[in-house]
Amino acid sequence: MIATRKYKLNLTPGKSIPPIVHVSQYDSETLTIAFELYEGGELFPKPAGVTAKIEMTKPDRKAISGDCTYAADGTVSFTVTEQMTAKEGTTRGKIIILDSAGGQIGTAAFLMEVDAAGIADGAIESESDLPELREVMKAVNEPAQKAKDAATSAEAASSSAKKAAESETNAKKSQAAAADSEGTAKKSAEAAVSKAKEASESASAALQAKKDTEQLKADAGASAMAAGKSEEKAAEYKKAAETAAQSAAGYAGEAEYRIGLNPATGHPAVYHYTN
Repeated sequence: MIATRKYKLNLTPGKSIPPIVHVSQYDSETLTIAFELYEGGELFPKPAGVTAKIEMTKPDRKAISGDCTYAADGTVSFTVTEQMTAKEGTTRGKIIILDSAGGQIGTAAFLMEVDAAGIADGAIESESDLPELREVMKAVNEPAQKAKDAATSAEAASSSAKKAAESETNAKKSQAAAADSEGTAKKSAEAAVSKAKEASESASAALQAKKDTEQLKADAGASAMAAGKSEEKAAEYKKAAETAAQSAAGYAGEAEYRIGLNPATGHPAVYHYTN
């Protein structure tokens, strides 16, 4: 069993619209139809000791009947057989409830719509699918498909070439930028070397200026010392001159006096000359 379909069915004819059961022609032993029985709008409970069967009339006016299953919950069901679906069209059916004394009661009718099979009765199976036409279509479609594929391949190749050209252009731009950066770095390095050279020369000049300043200080100190010694000599010369002058005054008129340097001491001295 593949599927079960449930419907509601009234016990009193004419009180409701007949339910329609849809099946396909030649359906068989795969579908269960179940009816819930109602009486006056209320669910009809299963009486004790009763059974149920189905009666149907097909579109070709041939009748079929069969046993049903009557469950304790009041549901009556049957399995769709090949005889029920052998003829396309509308089949009219009823559920018949039987008691143990031979009495029976029929429900309202239901309809079974049998949809025609895919292959109709009497149809001749085709032995040809028009191979000549298929070959012609193949001959037409294959070149068209090949042309389409070629166009797609050409478009892809063009796109790849375009991307390759763009990549080459970007590479050249990157190379030029790298060259510019290298030139800028070289100039910066040269400027740094020049500044370092200037700094070295400035340091050398400062060192020489320091040495010259120290030498000047030394020379100034030496000059000051020399000046001090010269001052002392001048004082000595002055004192010697004064002494000579006094001696000369004492010997005035007696002799001729001359002033000169004493060879032994290097100081001025008065020499007396007589006629």
